[in-house]
Amino acid sequence: MTLRAHAVTHIGLVHHENEDSWATFDADDGSVVWLVCDGMGGMGRGAEASQFAVRALTEEWRGGLAAPADALRDGLSAVDVSLREALCGDGRGLPGTTAVAAVWRADQVVIGWVGDSRAYWVRDGAVRARTRDHKLVEELVALGQLSPEEAKTSPLAHVVTRGIGGRSAREPVVEGSVLDPWSLRPGDRVVLCSDGLCDLASDDEVAAGATGRSPREAADHLLQLALARGGHDNITIVVLEARDADADADREAPAASEPDALLATLREALPWLLLGATLGALAVVAAALALRA
Repeated sequence: MTLRAHAVTHIGLVHHENEDSWATFDADDGSVVWLVCDGMGGMGRGAEASQFAVRALTEEWRGGLAAPADALRDGLSAVDVSLREALCGDGRGLPGTTAVAAVWRADQVVIGWVGDSRAYWVRDGAVRARTRDHKLVEELVALGQLSPEEAKTSPLAHVVTRGIGGRSAREPVVEGSVLDPWSLRPGDRVVLCSDGLCDLASDDEVAAGATGRSPREAADHLLQLALARGGHDNITIVVLEARDADADADREAPAASEPDALLATLREALPWLLLGATLGALAVVAAALALRA
């Protein structure tokens, strides 16, 4: 199986800077990693925090993720420490960032995250699984103190309970969450996004937007959905599509061979084209001689 992917990021319609960052890279052990970070706080230094986290997590994981779940947890914790040491001790605020990462290997995706950037697993037009936000309202819903509907409009809706950075170096190290591996099959989609999308789109809408479209079309569709609903935050979306490698090869072969087929046809026709040209030239010569006579 193979994966096809596309990513988009947009400043939105309210903010003057895009504080989201994203990356994808191939690790040395053959794993492929996609990563979205959403910067926040720190006297306007959210972009600096998200960029720092993307670079540092790439360095953490590029050497390989032999045990993906452990590597995700360890990497998120390590970058929480390094970001706070680098950015949160200079008296210029306490910048931080969310992070959500997808690791693809052997037809499985492992998801790790901190904060409220999300990952969705979509199959047959429905969300099969997704991450749960590290937000105060999520905890209150779990305790039965808020309904899911009340949580959407609560004044506490944007209070994040875990993040990379955003605290002094003396605070405890953050612990990331990891989901059990998602065993993909052809046609499945995985969507990673910042809250600029998931705050404005329901699970059903994300699933519908990701289904029946190419990754590029799906990412663009979901982006336009968020913008149409106000684009109140930066928006970053990554859409992955699982594809059957053999079927892809079969479908791609005719397209790849079209130029060769055209050349073969020309080669077969060339002798007849030359013969026709020769006969035409002889006819012209014969006509000229007849006129002279």
